[in-house]
Amino acid sequence: MIKTILAISLFALSNIALAHTIDPVEGDVEAGDGYIATGDSVLKTGTSDCLHAGSFSDDAAIDACEGIKAEPEPAPEPVVEAPKAEPLKAEVVTAELSGVSLFNTNSDTLNAAGMDAMDDLNVKLDGFKGVTGISVVGHTDSRGSETYNQDLSERRAATIASMLQSRYPDAKVTSVGMGESTPIASNDTAEGRQANRRVEVEITAHRMTFN
Repeated sequence: MIKTILAISLFALSNIALAHTIDPVEGDVEAGDGYIATGDSVLKTGTSDCLHAGSFSDDAAIDACEGIKAEPEPAPEPVVEAPKAEPLKAEVVTAELSGVSLFNTNSDTLNAAGMDAMDDLNVKLDGFKGVTGISVVGHTDSRGSETYNQDLSERRAATIASMLQSRYPDAKVTSVGMGESTPIASNDTAEGRQANRRVEVEITAHRMTFN
């Protein structure tokens, strides 16, 4: 009678083992304290339950075994590139000294009116920052010989250029004379000749301080 009972018990245990196949946990879950493992992987039953050891405690719980989903890592904050500073663009502005007799007759020396005109020009130039270049062009009316007028326009332009070079020593200052070759009015009238006796100043600067 005892042998029969023992055989029945072994048969029951065999059925239980067959009903619960044991496989490693998917995802190569590494074993920790409190779990039954084969090698380094936790074992689970056919019902996907991890096998706890007698030493299991909540402190040793493995999320993958206990159905706990890991918190998703926060998405990295987008990298915002600082706006690139736009390079300063050179601006070219032309000022004209005309409308009055700037020089003494047949001379490259500024008279009082010419000095006042230069003071006004300097006030305008104070509105610029980063002056890098100044070009001065002298003009005359048609009275006198063409050769004489060419020389006179060159000397008058050089006078203005020298004054501006002293004020802006770091700027490249050039001067040229055009003589009577480029009138802007008729040389047949006094008003026209006066308009033609002029000095043009071209300023190249990176930024202006006024609107």
